[in-house]
Amino acid sequence: MATLSNQNPRSYSNDVERFVYRTSRWDARLYDVRRTDGGSLDSAETEIRSAIYSARSERDFDSAEADSRTLGREVFARLYSDVERLDAPVGPEWASRVHGMLDAIDGFSALHDEIGGDPDLAALATGSLLSSVAGSLADLVRESESEDGSDSGDGSEGASGSGTGAAGSASGAPSSEDLARSALRSAIKTARRAVGEAREGLAGLAPGLGSAPAASEQVSDDRMRLAERLRSDDRIRDLIRRAGRIERIARSTTRSTTEGVSEVYDVTRGADVPRLLPSELAKLAHPALRALLLRDLAQRSAMQYALRSEEPLGRGPIVALLDVSGSMRGEPHDWTRAIGMALAGTARREKRSATIADFNGSVCRARRFERDGSAVDLVSGREFGSFVDAVLDVASASTSGGTSFDRALGWGLDRIVEAGDRDESRADLVVVTDGCDAVSDSVVEQMAALREQSGLRVFALTINGGAIDSNLAAVADEVLDLDSTGDVGETFAKAGWAR
Repeated sequence: MATLSNQNPRSYSNDVERFVYRTSRWDARLYDVRRTDGGSLDSAETEIRSAIYSARSERDFDSAEADSRTLGREVFARLYSDVERLDAPVGPEWASRVHGMLDAIDGFSALHDEIGGDPDLAALATGSLLSSVAGSLADLVRESESEDGSDSGDGSEGASGSGTGAAGSASGAPSSEDLARSALRSAIKTARRAVGEAREGLAGLAPGLGSAPAASEQVSDDRMRLAERLRSDDRIRDLIRRAGRIERIARSTTRSTTEGVSEVYDVTRGADVPRLLPSELAKLAHPALRALLLRDLAQRSAMQYALRSEEPLGRGPIVALLDVSGSMRGEPHDWTRAIGMALAGTARREKRSATIADFNGSVCRARRFERDGSAVDLVSGREFGSFVDAVLDVASASTSGGTSFDRALGWGLDRIVEAGDRDESRADLVVVTDGCDAVSDSVVEQMAALREQSGLRVFALTINGGAIDSNLAAVADEVLDLDSTGDVGETFAKAGWAR
């Protein structure tokens, strides 16, 4: 039997449990693979299950679990796709009331549009909405099932979100539905911010990561787990913003060039709107054909021109040595992390290899990013699961110890010699430090020899009141004091790291 990852998602039969919406097996599968242990969906579903279980006189864990799963899948499907409403609800009344409340909040439709068919962002938003309503759900369930102690079955009462139990108590206190509606309204606002931040963070980590994956790639939960980390880790988000700022400055100060101009050589399938064939763009004029085009774009199967170009030569490896000694603690360390992440992202875009190493008294951590996007830890020898995992490893380094320029530079120059043995082009050596050490004559001589033999370029960036040793400054192509200028993006542009 073929797996879910290589079949057309529209080929699945709609045989999943439903309450109010025509959820498909594909929607359910995408939801289930993102319901990982300890993740936001798992936590939210646990809260919903507990509320349902506690509200019923006949405590049935399996029934509560099934109902919480079905509600989660339906909310996810509504955010992820244009799922159709059933002609008549078949689930409990309280589920219809929850969906009715979502219908009545203007921001829900806007949230769906902002998610734009991205299953990972839809899952993040679903977790937020489920958690928000969990606190009021027990009362909603109790009210809906109070007449005979069981579900009404057709859910017809309250489908608009204004059932008899929602009018408020005789004392004038807010009803359970009032509380749930208020919580959902607040959660939708929070979810819209979270979706924007997650997309920005993903895009900042790796080229293309901010866009929804192709349908065949949506059964993986890797991107979802990454998005959750970005959402919960303020420091990672800040580092990504800094790295993005560095690259934006670099690209804005880089002159345009006709090198590598693209030419059309074939027709292919994809989702690049500027490259769509005229016949595809013509579909926008007809409502039915427009829907087909949007579907094809979501699945990256629209007809578009295939382009190719000859890239300029000379884009050799980048070797970055980032000071993590104790004196770099705090803001200097954060900027150093951002520079390392920006260099990794630039190398990925330019299809160059990059080695990002941390040093104090010696090189303590190092990651080599290959041209194909794979990455390996040069100290332990282990392979990273993905390019993004390696970038996050750059972000997670801590500070400690003293500083030895000679050991770090010697290690970095050895990596450049190795790269030369693999017939790679001119290398760039980048050092970011507070400058609290000297460089020996022998290391400078080795550096000068490599510059003469292979065109090695050296960039020295100081921060936290440091100054580059005169020996190193004498052979550096660029020395930049980040404390006085802060425009590391301009150095990126001069070095050609943001084409």
